[in-house]
Amino acid sequence: MVNTELLFEQWGFQMLLIPDNTYHDFPQQGLPFAYSSPLLIPTVPAGASVIVENTNRPNGLDLGWRVSTFISGWDLTVNYLSHYDDTPVIRRFIDLTGTTPTITVIPEYARTQLVGSSISNAFGSVSFRLEMALQIDKFFLVENASDTDGVEITDEWAYVLGLDYSSQASQLIGVQLHQSILTETRPEWVRDTTETHITFNIQQRLWHDPLLLEGQLIYNLNREDGLFQSQGRLEVLDNLFIWIGLDLFFGDELGIFGQFDQQDRIVSGIEVGFN
Repeated sequence: MVNTELLFEQWGFQMLLIPDNTYHDFPQQGLPFAYSSPLLIPTVPAGASVIVENTNRPNGLDLGWRVSTFISGWDLTVNYLSHYDDTPVIRRFIDLTGTTPTITVIPEYARTQLVGSSISNAFGSVSFRLEMALQIDKFFLVENASDTDGVEITDEWAYVLGLDYSSQASQLIGVQLHQSILTETRPEWVRDTTETHITFNIQQRLWHDPLLLEGQLIYNLNREDGLFQSQGRLEVLDNLFIWIGLDLFFGDELGIFGQFDQQDRIVSGIEVGFN
């Protein structure tokens, strides 16, 4: 990785060149958290056979830069990133020449560009932040069976508006609003043109900080599905932590979270650090 930073009085400039070859994989079908939501994978007609091709992972470089400044208590940044989207484009092709339909699925990683800006400030115990971004040339699934590959390209606007409150009693309460807005409105989009999520988070430290209790709710207003997570994390030693958590999914089975409505779980772990 190449990381270059320059400072000019109250202005900062950073440029990154990252040989990033890491990408997201979809869980295999049949596993507890395999995707079933049509927002993530194409819908397969009953009786159709499915062929899933191997995913081609490109060896590309990520290039980004950031300009930052601090004006009258406000932190301001302007950012740019050219990269391969970590989530593959799921193209599907339908063959009706045989006795039964054949669906060929080809996952591909596509390069995209991200232009964004952020602004933040603190007012006593309350902090405010706003992040905005435009993602250029992003692919989304469509419901049109006559579409050649089942995806269409458009640009996506997104923003996150957040408020955090920190108390002197080692407590943090946060709420944020996230919206994703497609720049084109088409009836065949699987997702809504505007998607809205609300997130609530609360953290409490006890026993003079070794014990951290945390709860988080992520809720989608479009499909009324979401995820509630809670966790207790105890610092036993400087390099030893034990934790236990709970994940509760709920809502419409077609949603990102609702598809896992039957996969609620308790998780635990031990973390050991070595110098």
